[in-house]
Amino acid sequence: MKKASSKIKLAVNIVTFILVGVVVYFAWPEIVTAWGLLGQVNIWILLLLIPVQIFSYFANDMIVFSYLRGRGQLHDLKLKMVARIALELNFVNHIVPSGGVSGMTYMIWRLRQLGISAGQATVSQLVRLTTSLAVFISLLAVSLFVVTAQNIAANWIIMFSTLGVTAVAGIILFGAYLIGNRRRMTKFARKLSWLSNKFVRKITLGRVQKDVIDPQRLKKFFIDIHGDYVVLKAQKKLLLKPLMWAVIFILAELSLFMVAFWALGASFNFAVLVIAYGAASIIGSVIFTPGGTGGFELMMITVLSAGGMMAADATAGVILARVILVLGTLASGYVVYHQAINRYGDPDIKKPRFKLSTFFQSRKGK
Repeated sequence: MKKASSKIKLAVNIVTFILVGVVVYFAWPEIVTAWGLLGQVNIWILLLLIPVQIFSYFANDMIVFSYLRGRGQLHDLKLKMVARIALELNFVNHIVPSGGVSGMTYMIWRLRQLGISAGQATVSQLVRLTTSLAVFISLLAVSLFVVTAQNIAANWIIMFSTLGVTAVAGIILFGAYLIGNRRRMTKFARKLSWLSNKFVRKITLGRVQKDVIDPQRLKKFFIDIHGDYVVLKAQKKLLLKPLMWAVIFILAELSLFMVAFWALGASFNFAVLVIAYGAASIIGSVIFTPGGTGGFELMMITVLSAGGMMAADATAGVILARVILVLGTLASGYVVYHQAINRYGDPDIKKPRFKLSTFFQSRKGK
């Protein structure tokens, strides 16, 4: 058994090393460009990216941990451990191209090592997602009003951003509608399990007849989420600290690019930067490259340029910031990630079944 465990850990280490190489490969043209730009920047200002980056990751995790602490859990967890988990999470998000899904499943697995059930870990992830989206959508709406009033952005930017705000708001409202009623949740669970199992049978040409998703476990899982929603609805103050940390996180994320522009001595419009970041994040989450490399930068540069920023400044600032952030994430997260793997085992983030087993494993035998 011990020998098998060692082989699994070795395999995980090899796969991770390969994935890191893939990230560097995709980012290499930008790394070369960024190296050539270093002579044009104020290095002391640019170095601020490192602490701001780490603080941004920390704030992102504190959304989750402040919620869990409000529920009476993890009070003994030290801030040092929160910072370590933040570095692990962002390392996973950068090496596995999955639009953030791998990061969420890794976080659920990681929280289980701290004694948090799969259901509650999932709810904490939903709290992080919804609070961050709510804060950013509010900031984006204000930014759209500003650029429209100042007439400093192309019409397609305003239209694209408005559609994005409407779509995200619609998703949040639908989620709230669904999760707010136990009957709707159980009906959705039944439908989801039926469709999922049917889809698996279809793509396997009937070779897999056994249900991949247990309808009863999925139903119990959704009922648990509804239970947490009821608690949140009755104790709205539980969201105060997560919302506060979400504001800090969003501002820290935007500050990463602001620092790069300051280091270059380039002027920028904050409202346009917010819109550019939102558009780039959407593209970065759907493009199949590690960390959204390529698509994220292209979209952000395009929107910044269309918003009135000099194309050369936009390109230099975005590439500098992204290269330093990617390399910083790999360098800071590699060690702590492997320490976690060596201690707890394989999180299995690269296999789709992980998400299902993570959600329901803690409920086996109940």
